[in-house]
Amino acid sequence: MKPKVRKNSMSIRLTELGERLFKNVEAIQELWGNLFGQRLVSTWDNSSSALENIAEYTKKELNQGDMRNGEVTLFMRDPLSDSLILEYSTVKDLNPGHGRPPSNKHFSRRDENYDREQQCCFYTLCDRLASDEEKESSVSRETRGLTGWVCVTGYPLKVNSERSKERLEEVLQDYPWMLPEVNKYGAPAWGNHISEFPMDNPDQWSKRFLGVPVKSITSPHVTIGVLRYSSIPEGGVLTESDLYFLESMAELVSAVKNLERNRGRSCRKCLKLDNQYES
Repeated sequence: MKPKVRKNSMSIRLTELGERLFKNVEAIQELWGNLFGQRLVSTWDNSSSALENIAEYTKKELNQGDMRNGEVTLFMRDPLSDSLILEYSTVKDLNPGHGRPPSNKHFSRRDENYDREQQCCFYTLCDRLASDEEKESSVSRETRGLTGWVCVTGYPLKVNSERSKERLEEVLQDYPWMLPEVNKYGAPAWGNHISEFPMDNPDQWSKRFLGVPVKSITSPHVTIGVLRYSSIPEGGVLTESDLYFLESMAELVSAVKNLERNRGRSCRKCLKLDNQYES
């Protein structure tokens, strides 16, 4: 049986969004209004609200059609620390800035994936600060997990059962164009470090995973983050249509991040001018 493909107005608008994404911000904002309603257009003035809307909307869309029970989490890359930092999750306990660590049930080893000083969850990427030999080692593969693998390779990944770990070793059979990056970083490995679902529940061990890279608008070959969807084994399996949809939402994240960066530059320029006038 062929996987069900979403052929609705949402898919059409997302396709149009992908085509316009790198052309002009006004077109993106117009499509944003079509997707989320005019009342949410103002969220572009607040990137945190915009990212939250993207994540919550993505969760709703991926859950409702196939009766799944999944969650969406956004990670952004920090090149200096060679890590991938959790910026927003539809599981509120995982979000940064609570003043307290998330529950232990979301981690296999919380102290290795939670920064108490910065109050955020993170993955170590074993990339910029690792040697070529270390990058593809089994330790590095397990440390970065599936989410980190998507980030360092820049390729999406779809896994319908955590128990099918042997399939991760065979990823090249389905996607031979990944060979150069897999040679560099090794095949993806399920680390199970940060989980949207309690790890103490055996019924939720065999999770499904869908992760896509968030690419830079100005440098599309550069991965700046990862948007992932994780669900317990209920409802329909993850399909290529779901992957395409998640990639479209990752493009929205990229657009928001670009606007956020441009606003930051504008503010710094204004501050510099103010300092010049004062001196």
